[in-house]
Amino acid sequence: IGLDPVESAVRGARELGVSLGLPEARFEIGGFTATGLGDASCDAVLSVDALWMVWNKHAAFAETARILRPGGRLVFSTWEPGYLDHAKMLARAGFTVTVKEEAHRWLERQLEVYRLILREADTLREELGPGAPVLLAEARDTPATLPDTPRYIIAATR
Repeated sequence: IGLDPVESAVRGARELGVSLGLPEARFEIGGFTATGLGDASCDAVLSVDALWMVWNKHAAFAETARILRPGGRLVFSTWEPGYLDHAKMLARAGFTVTVKEEAHRWLERQLEVYRLILREADTLREELGPGAPVLLAEARDTPATLPDTPRYIIAATR
């Protein structure tokens, strides 16, 4: 089950699933704090670099605990500024953290992504239209904060 709060993204994912011959893949509208999924309905939850955008991480972890079956696993990657401790928040939500490690060469790779975004700014403006300024601002402004905001891969069980 794939979740996204944007209807057009869900629609696109459904179409892609069909075109790839994956009719059993399911994509629904939902978010971290309100998935719309049933209690204990999932064996695992995976999130790649999206949790950093969630304001209420406590609610997100509580919702994830609710939808995971006992023994279910949560795996995610995210950035962790000094004022956050995902492991403590997970423990409060009933999880046991089994892995918390800094992603391999994350800073070098992230800086390269931003460098390429800025290099291709004109192409991105053309392709993304009104969405381009946000991406370009991130690529310009974020690198200075990255050394103090490590990117982690975290796994936890319910």
